[in-house]
Amino acid sequence: MLFRSAGQRILTALGILARYLVLLIFPAKLSSDYSYAQLSFQPPAIQALWICGGVISILAGITLAVFSLKKNRYYFLAVCIFVINFAGISNTIFLINISMAERVIYMASWGFCLALAFLLDSALRWAHTGKRHSSRRVFVWLLILFILGGYSIRDWIRNRDWRDNFTLFKAAYAVCPMSSRVNYNLGLEYYNRGQTDQAIFHYQKATRTIPWNNLYHLNLGEAYVRIGNLDLAIQEFSKAVHLAPDQVSGFINLGSAWLAKGYADKAILYLRIAREIDPNDWRVYFDLGDAFMVRGDYSRAAREYGRAVQLDPDQWRAWNKLGAMNINCGDPQAALPALRKTISLFPDCKAAYNNLGLAYARLGEKDKAIKAFRKALTIDPGFDRARNNLERFLRVNPDNS
Repeated sequence: MLFRSAGQRILTALGILARYLVLLIFPAKLSSDYSYAQLSFQPPAIQALWICGGVISILAGITLAVFSLKKNRYYFLAVCIFVINFAGISNTIFLINISMAERVIYMASWGFCLALAFLLDSALRWAHTGKRHSSRRVFVWLLILFILGGYSIRDWIRNRDWRDNFTLFKAAYAVCPMSSRVNYNLGLEYYNRGQTDQAIFHYQKATRTIPWNNLYHLNLGEAYVRIGNLDLAIQEFSKAVHLAPDQVSGFINLGSAWLAKGYADKAILYLRIAREIDPNDWRVYFDLGDAFMVRGDYSRAAREYGRAVQLDPDQWRAWNKLGAMNINCGDPQAALPALRKTISLFPDCKAAYNNLGLAYARLGEKDKAIKAFRKALTIDPGFDRARNNLERFLRVNPDNS
């Protein structure tokens, strides 16, 4: 819609109007979002039929409204409610960045439901006229029960789709598999559930449909990182920073991916660009700390971690690494407050207790060192690093066993 002329938008809106009316009358397949790709995928002849349907609908609505003005004006009210609400979501007056979605027709559907109620009321009045009004009443009541029953059952089924985001977007994908938004959101749900392969499949479909959305490439890259495919991740992050060079997340992820491949200098290069974009993002300094740690520059790493916790004091990972770097820099006393802060934020952080044990060992506080190592092993009996440190410490200090 964003790249189409006013005339093209009007034609598209006419076709979508017809589609909405069909869904209101017979809501067999519903989706929380339809992409323009999905709507325009049909042959031109089919699209022309939808446009004709929209034109016929407008003419029928005008006729109904005008006819109603001469009678009771009820249908005029229903048509006005529909038109006023549909105008705001039709992308003709202003763009809403949604081609079509069942949720945005909610207000306009009031007019449709009102017109349907008036129609059934007229049918009941008709049923009570004439000599054979009893058979008419039976027919009309059966029709009313059929309509209400059908809509009620469809409503009950659709409510099950809206149970949570996963069920909603999975149902939407079954109806609208080419929607980039549906594929992206379904990919997010699979990613959060740890089903990374499915997430990648849907992220890829989203990027193929709309390749200029940097967020789609960013999340696809993160999924590749999770499965260990750093080369593909770097490709996606590179596309993301190319599409949005003013957004910090792409450069942070790109730097992190290069660091995971062992290229600390490249990581620092991209992270410094991220720092120029947003000097107040704690993630930049956290990742810079990791990069300098890989380079063996522990003092610089400690400064970066320190900056990260200044910007966001609730990041326990940064506090833990700050403590570890202080130990590596030969200042175990400075490490203690950082490690205690880590434990206050995350009481079950086994790495923090292990680092605390190392700090106490360097300070000669033997009992506290043993207690910290053992606490780490209590949290995770299979934590080999803490076990090795404890055994090494006890060999050197046999009196404390």
